[in-house]
Parts: sequence; C-alpha cells; structure tokens
Amino acid sequence: MGVDERTGGSIERIAKRFGHSDVWARVLLDLTKLGPGTLKAILTGTLPPTVTLKDLHHASKHLDWSIQAAALRG
Repeated sequence: MGVDERTGGSIERIAKRFGHSDVWARVLLDLTKLGPGTLKAILTGTLPPTVTLKDLHHASKHLDWSIQAAALRG
C-alpha cells in the first residue's frame, strides 16, 4: 500500500475518493515517470499512432529515459 506523503492517504483511498480502482491509480502514477521527450511527443501528437497506453505503461517502468524512448520506437 502506497502512502501520499502530503495527506497520509493511501493510493487505494485516494483512488476510491475519485471513483477509480487502485490498479488504475497505480497505472496513472507510473505514467508520471515518463521522460520529457516522451511527454512532449504525447502532447504534440507526434507519438506514433501505434503506441498504446499499455506500451507507455511498460516504458514507464524504465527510469532511464533513453530506454523508454527505445522501447516506444519498437
């Protein structure tokens, strides 16, 4: 169980408060680990259309941004 340092709330409790499952909340939290190049590609619409949310989630597991970029290039 993860804990929100600021409020002391668990991920599960925060997810429930917003009407989501803890699994979905963890996926969203993992996406915050994506590198700036990947985020820019998402926001500018230049990410290849074949890249899925599952691909982004998998890439976010790598903290090295160059590995993330390579994983998303295929």
